[in-house]
Amino acid sequence: MRFASGPLLKFLVYAAVSLAGCEGEKPQVKVAAEPPALVENGTVYERARVDAQGLVKVVFPKDAVVRRTHAPEAIQLFMAKELQFFGHPPAAINLRSARAYLGCATRKDGRALLVATYGEWGSKEGGARIRLLVLVPEGIETEQRDELSGPESPANHGAELSSAGPDGYWYGAKAPAKDWTAVSSSPDPQKTAE
Repeated sequence: MRFASGPLLKFLVYAAVSLAGCEGEKPQVKVAAEPPALVENGTVYERARVDAQGLVKVVFPKDAVVRRTHAPEAIQLFMAKELQFFGHPPAAINLRSARAYLGCATRKDGRALLVATYGEWGSKEGGARIRLLVLVPEGIETEQRDELSGPESPANHGAELSSAGPDGYWYGAKAPAKDWTAVSSSPDPQKTAE
């Protein structure tokens, strides 16, 4: 029996080693890392005060919870700013966005003060809204109206719609309309509107 020699032997050894190596290898599939989440859902809580001096009547959104207080100097607003969005925005939407772009605004209407929300928006994938708790001093008349909250709030009409901004992306108004005045608010660690 004669064994292969020279170039034929080298070829056979190379082929055997190559085939043996293929059998034990597993294919390597590289899976891309999951992209960073663009939406941070949740709720932030804020509080604000509106001077009650000289007010006879205040009109709030229909869905606000209105309670009486014995503190005569101010109307207290407690907001739960909620972001629940499951869509695919072109840039990050986060709770900092909700804190910056959702709020309450006021406007005089004759002898009444209107309080409305701004910045709320919605879609089939979710949206952003405000739950509002109000404490009103005794002696001030109150009324509630449907149209003062939500995406159709008059405080949104004519307001600049946001896109990417310093506090993230936003689909709604990032400030109240020109004839409305934003009510300055601050974090509410007690989460009063919960």
